[in-house]
Amino acid sequence: MASEIRANKQTNRAGLGTVTYADTGIIVSGIVTCTELSGLTALNIAGVGTASTLDINGDIDVDGHTNLDNVSIAGVTTAAGNIVANGSIDLAGDIDVDGHTNLDNVSIAGVTTAAGNIVANGSLDLAG
Repeated sequence: MASEIRANKQTNRAGLGTVTYADTGIIVSGIVTCTELSGLTALNIAGVGTASTLDINGDIDVDGHTNLDNVSIAGVTTAAGNIVANGSIDLAGDIDVDGHTNLDNVSIAGVTTAAGNIVANGSLDLAG
């Protein structure tokens, strides 16, 4: 015969938090430390959440300002608004533009090949 303990609320040491069991799930208040969370269908954090490693295999929806120190994107990136860079942007691959592009100042230090027309409404200086 198995034994069980049933509780609606557990309180940890003073100031560290409480665990409440509700019909909607477990509610933890206060400081929470864990080494692994798995099998969750939802995790709601009100306040600051800190993780040394975060592996997300689905969509991320961020509302508000996001400060990212280092971003590596391995697939297609789509922006519905402006992309603003206050520093340089280094592109190691091709740039494919299907629509209108307004470039105020372009410096090309290598071979440039155009398979279509190049139209200049202003001056076009070709030094080669």
